[in-house]
Amino acid sequence: MNALLNGHSLTTPEAQLLLNRGFRYGDGCFETIMLHKGTAPLLHLHLQRLQKSLPLLQLNWPEALQLPSLLQPFAEGSTEWQRLRLWLWRSGDGLYTPQSQETQFALMAEASAPPQTAIRKSVGLCQHTRLAASRWSFIKSISAQAYVQASLEKKEKGVEELLLLNEKGELVEASSANLFIKKRNRWFTPALSTGCVAGVMRAHLMQQLLQKGEPAYEVHALPEELEKVDKVVCTNVGGLYPLQQYGERHYNTDIDELLELLPPAYRQAL
Repeated sequence: MNALLNGHSLTTPEAQLLLNRGFRYGDGCFETIMLHKGTAPLLHLHLQRLQKSLPLLQLNWPEALQLPSLLQPFAEGSTEWQRLRLWLWRSGDGLYTPQSQETQFALMAEASAPPQTAIRKSVGLCQHTRLAASRWSFIKSISAQAYVQASLEKKEKGVEELLLLNEKGELVEASSANLFIKKRNRWFTPALSTGCVAGVMRAHLMQQLLQKGEPAYEVHALPEELEKVDKVVCTNVGGLYPLQQYGERHYNTDIDELLELLPPAYRQAL
């Protein structure tokens, strides 16, 4: 095998890394898991998503993927927050047609800021990227080009957040977060059938709101609805981010009612 990296020759073991199907085809998925003192407050929801994602991708659950026992090395000596990245990809060769359903995985943790609740003041609609709903769109796919391009557009426009639409022009999600919208004392969130990722914080809040007797309704909504609502909150494992304004519409940024629903480790950090 002959291979170059940036014009420099690679040894055969180094070149083998280029055969990774996750790298070659985006054939896999990932999870971003927040750890506090080596414990993942939302681990059960990450596992639930993986249990739905892997069969749909026709990937077998790796026998060695035993969480939370694999988190123990990351707990040693850690008293702060860490962001753990779990990648899973298909083993074997083949071009677009795979030769295997076996799965490999890798874990990496880095120090992270605690969960945040920063208000996002400048918001716009993403113009260059449209999301497409499919049976796979809820998965955290290794192939995340749409979100990379949306984030580049956000940077170019100099705004703090961009809201993404699907091919029907419906609200889907933010550039790296799900959306919760409050109108007339009811919470709403774009349905998975719009093409949004099935975020674990989204799942957690929906469960907690349901237990509280105030369910969040899954909806299909156009951007025009943003001019009629009271609150818009972006949610992901890194925290909750209320939007201050969209166009001429100013929102209530008090999110205490959602903060009280977070796991204890999150509430302590906030």
